[in-house]
Amino acid sequence: MQSKADYILSLKDNHPTLHQQVRNWFEAAQSIRFKDIDISISQRIEKGHYRIEKRTVSTVPVSQIPGLYQLDLWGGLKTIVMVVRSIQHWNKTTHEVQFYITSLINDANKIASAIRQHWGIENSVHWTLDVTFHS
Repeated sequence: MQSKADYILSLKDNHPTLHQQVRNWFEAAQSIRFKDIDISISQRIEKGHYRIEKRTVSTVPVSQIPGLYQLDLWGGLKTIVMVVRSIQHWNKTTHEVQFYITSLINDANKIASAIRQHWGIENSVHWTLDVTFHS
């Protein structure tokens, strides 16, 4: 029996060519303000732990990026994702951009929630390891 599971995978140095292609595409699309592009956007602002975090999740169907590098390696790939985080601490503001590929449909709200849930689990695991092993 074959199970049907969706995936969201982070792109970084693990796939440098695909990562750079996606980064370049989003930069070009942003420069034209996503004109004529099927894009879904979710923005959230959260306050807590002495910081304000603004997250913007932008998703586009894989069909919007022609010639995607090694597309055949990613079974069921449907959506490309860019997450922009701006975190305002009391003394500084940091910015980071992360890219993902996913088998989920182009729905920024749903994808943002799934990514955020993963961060919550990962943070909980790190906290437990830090407390348990005093690392």
